[in-house]
Amino acid sequence: MKKAMRYLTLLVFLTISVNSYAQWQKVFQALITLNEFTSNSNYIFCATQLKGVLRSSDNGLSWDSLNLGLSSKRVYTITAQGDNIFAGTDSGLFRSTNNGNSWSNISNSIYKKGVYHLDCNEQYIFAGTISGIYCSINFGQTWDSINNGLPRRSISGLPVGIDAITHNNNTIFIGVDDIGGKPKIYKSINYGNNWEPIIHNGLDSIIAYSLEAKDSIVLCGTYKGVYISRNNGLSWRRIPEISPNIGLFGLSIIDEQNLMISHFGSGVYVSTDGGRNWFTKNEGLNFGEYYTCALYTTGDYTFLATRPFDTYLPAIFRRTTQQLIPVIENSTIIPKDIELYQNYPNPFNSSTTIRYSINKNSEIKIKVFDIIGKEVRTITSEKKTAGIYEVKFDGGGLSSGIYIYSLFADNIIIDTKKLIIVK
Repeated sequence: MKKAMRYLTLLVFLTISVNSYAQWQKVFQALITLNEFTSNSNYIFCATQLKGVLRSSDNGLSWDSLNLGLSSKRVYTITAQGDNIFAGTDSGLFRSTNNGNSWSNISNSIYKKGVYHLDCNEQYIFAGTISGIYCSINFGQTWDSINNGLPRRSISGLPVGIDAITHNNNTIFIGVDDIGGKPKIYKSINYGNNWEPIIHNGLDSIIAYSLEAKDSIVLCGTYKGVYISRNNGLSWRRIPEISPNIGLFGLSIIDEQNLMISHFGSGVYVSTDGGRNWFTKNEGLNFGEYYTCALYTTGDYTFLATRPFDTYLPAIFRRTTQQLIPVIENSTIIPKDIELYQNYPNPFNSSTTIRYSINKNSEIKIKVFDIIGKEVRTITSEKKTAGIYEVKFDGGGLSSGIYIYSLFADNIIIDTKKLIIVK
């Protein structure tokens, strides 16, 4: 019995010491509103209200405020086109050609000065205002109105306001203001020369607060929840696992299978099967920090911004994307570390999935122990090449309760976590 307790103590110690790094890490905190992230090859940027633009040169570990030339520190949106950084404010659109060290106003040819949504590719920049959408093909020096086919206000005749913008190759998706029964989401397949409405089972009647597109996937956040299209906007379905809220959803698409959504009140959801199933990844977040807004993936990291709640200040968190969405075996990506991931679902009734990564060829074992440290099951025991793997664990024959599962590589214990069987 003493030997079992010593082993259990070792497991608990390893859980605390190893897993403290496999979670969201708070890297910035201040009483400001955090709106949106972007990046280029050198820096990561964050648009804020009160501190203007924040910049990080060390993958988000530290942030500096850079506002020279910004006439307004209320920055709602930000995007990067190579060395040109664009920041949309209620006082106009600003551009920096020196990584944010200084800014100049470039919104003279935009009818309404406030710019609240931006998106770009290597050639085009799109700016959403309270009176339509504009496009530039010369790094923001001049802008053209591209509102053909969009609804207009009945009295002024001006285009409606833009609520969200995203693009996928030559297809642009936008969300527009609510105007008397008109569709709320439009797409253009020719960079905005003309637009057509998206009509789908109620989606056309609700405002899109956030949009994200990549490959054939499009995500759309609304107050009724998040909708997903897997065929570039031709058909849609609402994701049932993600409940409705006030519309503050952060969206990130790694590829057609690996997707992430931050929910205002429930934290971060992850899917590794193209949006068919979802599980939460909130390790390191306290309940009040689930009030999330912006979500952004670049390089090896994913960044998360939160809003104030109770005693929690707004904050920026970061986490390695590999911890959130590991690439499954046969990938050409070699993991940097050996790591055991939390099983999902957890708690579970009959079966659950356990994922692990190894950075070199190893003899792998995953064992399950009861709460007093007695081994009850060996899930896998085999030689594996470097990669990321999943195994199924069937809890049949085991009673309800808390169990410990551990990863061994070449007979050395690497990591351990808890799983809960509920029958």
